[in-house]
Amino acid sequence: MRRLFRVIGLMVVATAAAAPHAQAATGTLRAVSAGGYHSCVVETHHEVACWGRNEFGQAAPPGGAFTSVSAGAFATCGLRTDGDVVCWGRFSEAQARSGHFRSVSVGGTVACGVQTDDHVACWGGDGSGAASPPPGRFKSVSAGWSHACGVRIDDQVACWGRDFSGETQPPAGAFRAVSAGFSHTCGVRTDDQLACWGSNADGRARPPAGTFKSVSLGIDHACGMRSNDQLACWGANGDGQSSSPTGTFRSVSSGGYHTCAVRSNDQVVCWGRNDYQQAHPDAFDSVSAGDGYTCGVRPNGQVTCWGRNDHGQSSPPAAASFTSVSAGFEHACGLRTDGQVACWGRNGSGQASPPADTFLSVSTGVHHTCGVRADELVACWGRNSDGQASPPAGTFDSVSAGHDFTCGVRPDARVACWGRNTFGQASPPAGTFRLVSAGWDYACGVQTDARVACWGRNVSGEARPPAGAFRSVSAGAWHACGVRTDDQIVCWGLNQSATRPPAGTFRSVSAGYGYTCAIRLDVRLTCWATSSHGSFPFPWF
Repeated sequence: MRRLFRVIGLMVVATAAAAPHAQAATGTLRAVSAGGYHSCVVETHHEVACWGRNEFGQAAPPGGAFTSVSAGAFATCGLRTDGDVVCWGRFSEAQARSGHFRSVSVGGTVACGVQTDDHVACWGGDGSGAASPPPGRFKSVSAGWSHACGVRIDDQVACWGRDFSGETQPPAGAFRAVSAGFSHTCGVRTDDQLACWGSNADGRARPPAGTFKSVSLGIDHACGMRSNDQLACWGANGDGQSSSPTGTFRSVSSGGYHTCAVRSNDQVVCWGRNDYQQAHPDAFDSVSAGDGYTCGVRPNGQVTCWGRNDHGQSSPPAAASFTSVSAGFEHACGLRTDGQVACWGRNGSGQASPPADTFLSVSTGVHHTCGVRADELVACWGRNSDGQASPPAGTFDSVSAGHDFTCGVRPDARVACWGRNTFGQASPPAGTFRLVSAGWDYACGVQTDARVACWGRNVSGEARPPAGAFRSVSAGAWHACGVRTDDQIVCWGLNQSATRPPAGTFRSVSAGYGYTCAIRLDVRLTCWATSSHGSFPFPWF
């Protein structure tokens, strides 16, 4: 399916041509924005997801529907579908704004937006005057660190705010767009030539010759997309932020010290500084594959879900920090950092209504959910037609909810299962185990000697694991995968592409409903098989 992307940078991308309309199709993005040390996207269902640095909450977006997002240095603002601007992050530049806007731009200490009457409104600021735009009508606006610039209706550029090095003193002439950086500014003239003014440290205000479609400024570098759709970057390059990849692109966005761009094949590529994973939108601590949707926990504790969302299963709660997440059939649950469980998605049987208690872990099944409480007792909620939500007495180290049965590992390393047992899925073998994973009608566990044992239904070989030593195992619907002690992944079961993992070394794996996702040792997410819901590989990367 064809996917279109639009990229908006830290100081707002200056685009010579009108921005393309994003397609409302599964697996697409409506906008991507690279900020100072974080990045954000507007997903297909109009929800914002962010990753990277989050000490002020700049990477913890609220819920609701958005059409665009702009990530600044320490704050983020998004334009809602009703034209209102909502901001989150640090101090005054994150204050809510009333009125209707056509665009919004967040910089270092100020945010600005073009209202529907073509006038510019700014807020935040540090006393530099950047929050005091001049009167008149504007086509676009770009917020820099302590200054801002906009293109007026007559194509002239106007700048205001602090003037360290002449960055608010644009040259004469007509411009299509403008982008404000830290201490310099660049614009695309109506003849498609670039002009830059302000500080020229590291050559940041000395653009290359040629014609350009757009330009985007970071702190000390800039990147532009040429008329032939190739990229050119200039300025500082200490973090590789100016070392653009080859190929053709649709758009480019310069963040603080990193850059992101959308290739002509609709894939996003990022480069530069990555100390907060801001340049790697596929960085996750853990991942859980469900039925046509996927959820993962990012390094900043935020849960991001994508893919099927007909019951809200890909819409996790905003502004919450999690330690783990479990994607079930049509609902998901996550363990918050305070030990509380939060669930979202389908709730017809109460499977997404957890009790108010403190938990150590949580696992979602098809229509029920179970968790290990802080006292190590298991609590389950949701459908209980086969006793799957009625755990036995005693303490457990871990629990795993399957289709209509559940298994857990006790402190003595013995496995206990309860619920439906038509295929023997609730009758675990003797022996000691380190962990257990319940699938559709079968279960697998890693024994204390590192071998995998499976039991229950075995129509497609899902309960017939290979020999060898394993660190972990994940039972999906009709296939299972495990991470060997040499960090390689092996899968078995239904003979489809989901059982053919890529090469490389991995830290964890999650087998879903016909597809598989895994986290590599470098925390990058990788998924394989095919899906009609955009649940992988990673919808915008």
